[in-house]
Amino acid sequence: MEISDHTKTQCLVVGAGALGLLLAYVLENSSAGRQGRLAVRVNNRSPLAETVEFNLGLLGRKNFRSSVDTAEPEEWLNSCDTHSLPTVVFLCTPPELTQDIFFQWLSAFASRFPQREVQFVFCNNGILTPQTLAAIALKQAQQVNLSFIRALFFVGSLRSKEAKKVEVQWTGGRRVIWDFLSHGSQHAFELMQNWLGKDFAAESTQVDQLGFMEWQHEGEITRIEREKFFTNFMLAAGIGPNLAKNKTLSQVISEREVAELAEQFADLWQAHRIERDALIQMLRTTVNATSENINSLSYSGAFGNSATMAWFLSTLTEDIRHSTRAEKHLQLTQFLNSVRLKWGMPNEH
Repeated sequence: MEISDHTKTQCLVVGAGALGLLLAYVLENSSAGRQGRLAVRVNNRSPLAETVEFNLGLLGRKNFRSSVDTAEPEEWLNSCDTHSLPTVVFLCTPPELTQDIFFQWLSAFASRFPQREVQFVFCNNGILTPQTLAAIALKQAQQVNLSFIRALFFVGSLRSKEAKKVEVQWTGGRRVIWDFLSHGSQHAFELMQNWLGKDFAAESTQVDQLGFMEWQHEGEITRIEREKFFTNFMLAAGIGPNLAKNKTLSQVISEREVAELAEQFADLWQAHRIERDALIQMLRTTVNATSENINSLSYSGAFGNSATMAWFLSTLTEDIRHSTRAEKHLQLTQFLNSVRLKWGMPNEH
């Protein structure tokens, strides 16, 4: 029996980079997607080629079926009928744009459909800004029908564009760690169950399948978020704006240097209970799982786009400036300046 749009979980993926497209494909090909219980659409700021092909290694080559459009949030929502309004919005945007794009969608829903029950899933790299977290806390205090999830992807993927074709290559890694950013209501859990799968449970011991991705619930997501920030930053800092694979990191930065920098980061982020050994372990685990991948920051930098790396550096610089122990981070400051030099950016004064 065909499932009507009225009973489908409407999923919107915002951002058609490598991760956004891969996630849209995974949603389509999850058990719920194959059963027709999900409708997946993609919104992107720039047009996408008509043909999108996925290279999934041993899983083969697949084509993309979801629709992609470039409308602004309010325009996009105006184009939807009641049954096709998104219930879940996955934000797969660069970290330097995530706050603004989130606020735009939040405002658009508040303006057009203030009673709409929507679940926002933050899938971006980096860390969520204090302003984003404050907005989430405010919405929860107002008891509006919104829920918020942080998802951290330990998944390697690359996107290449040609005039008439986009190819997305999955280069390894399946793990996704997630948690609610506010107290998860029963309805929020039920809504997540609709797209993650009927066997979903919130225990940290359970791994839930979404296509070939393995989603695992963990508490203290903001701590894990910073551990992953360290991994993303170290890969881009060591490899630079070059098309070199993650496995080459050990050729350009020694274990001793990694350990020293991890010590600096742990001290800088001590309020978040970050531990040096945990930072080192996440970096090692990620490199092993995605050894054939080119990290997204280096990949963009190789083609002249260093905006995300500049955001990482700026975020760290601000953390140091606001630290009560700034004098303890001279080595880290010197390292940041050396990274700016490698990336062709001016040093901070």
